[in-house]
Amino acid sequence: MGKNTPEEAAAAKAREYYATNKDKIAEARRKYCEANKESIAEKKRHYNAANSRSIAEKKREYKVANRDKLKEKRRDHYEANKEKLKEEGRAYRKANKGKIEETRRKYREANKAKVAETQRNYCEANQCRLVREKREYRAKNACIIAEKGRRYTAANAHRLAEYHRKYRAENSNKITERKRAYNQKRRKSDPVFVLYNRVRNRTSQAFRNCGFKKTSKTAEILGCSWEMLSSHIEAQFTDGMGWVNRKCWHIDHIIPLASAASEADLIALCHWRNLQPLWVTDNLRKGDKLPCNTRARDLRKEAT
Repeated sequence: MGKNTPEEAAAAKAREYYATNKDKIAEARRKYCEANKESIAEKKRHYNAANSRSIAEKKREYKVANRDKLKEKRRDHYEANKEKLKEEGRAYRKANKGKIEETRRKYREANKAKVAETQRNYCEANQCRLVREKREYRAKNACIIAEKGRRYTAANAHRLAEYHRKYRAENSNKITERKRAYNQKRRKSDPVFVLYNRVRNRTSQAFRNCGFKKTSKTAEILGCSWEMLSSHIEAQFTDGMGWVNRKCWHIDHIIPLASAASEADLIALCHWRNLQPLWVTDNLRKGDKLPCNTRARDLRKEAT
């Protein structure tokens, strides 16, 4: 092999010197940087400002070329300093809450479509987990959530009332259709709900027909819960009666409401003991006639 060129010889000598005096060189650099901190920082600022594009491009190229290496390095650093980094993150968020929220708000405003798309994709990809976590959170924090809701409603009563009023005015048809669909679906599967609607409507109609104002809830006038009333009606089913053919029978007032002479009489006759299931034909035939059987006499005594 031929002799090294002067440049190669100088480079070899410099490497040898650095290897022999590594600690000495590092200490000298540290002292120089400490003594010239401000001038070094100023030079860096000038250099970065003058070469911002080239620096950014080099950083991008380096990141692309060393993506896996950098990812592994960040993961190792996080694992080695997990608690310290968590504590620093908490302290920073606490000290800069307003700044962080403002930055996020500006980003959301500037990237509405992108944010919406990201959220939609995330929810679709994690739907089962999100539903499970929400359900667990609500079950675990039911009292806290309820209290927050009460405080928010109390603090924003006027704004919420205005919002709901405006929404109802702008979406009346939509709300009506939604309620109709909901009631129709529930009527098919919930006998108690059907009973609730039929009795409530009949009771309200009776008060209007007699010229009285209904000031109490129907359940209070009945004197029992809707579940109890459902059991009471079921116990009186005759052969062939059932909730599946509820259009074929009526809920009859044994002593007709039309016989009430006062508001107190009407309230007494709306009591759950005065209700029975009756086939449509039998109820139409009965009309507003007062029955003369023993049960009717007992009910009339209780009403008075």
